[in-house]
Amino acid sequence: MLFLSEIKHNSKWMEWWRWKLDMPNLVVKDSVGASGGLALFWKKDVNLTVKSLSKYHIDAVVRERMALNGDLQECMGNPKVRRRIELGS
Repeated sequence: MLFLSEIKHNSKWMEWWRWKLDMPNLVVKDSVGASGGLALFWKKDVNLTVKSLSKYHIDAVVRERMALNGDLQECMGNPKVRRRIELGS
């Protein structure tokens, strides 16, 4: 994943970077004139969901599948899940 702020370009410019970086997924909030702009790139194997975006933020959730005792556990930044994975319980 790659997050850029103050890109000062529109989505057409970011499209070129998407393929150059080999990150086919992209969300862009265009700049207004030469001010602002946000871009979030991620690779195809990253399970990312964009919840909301504005000229001030991109809110996204990344879900990571981790192997634990032969089962797959989902870790979404939840400290309880992270602790359970670290302890192996």
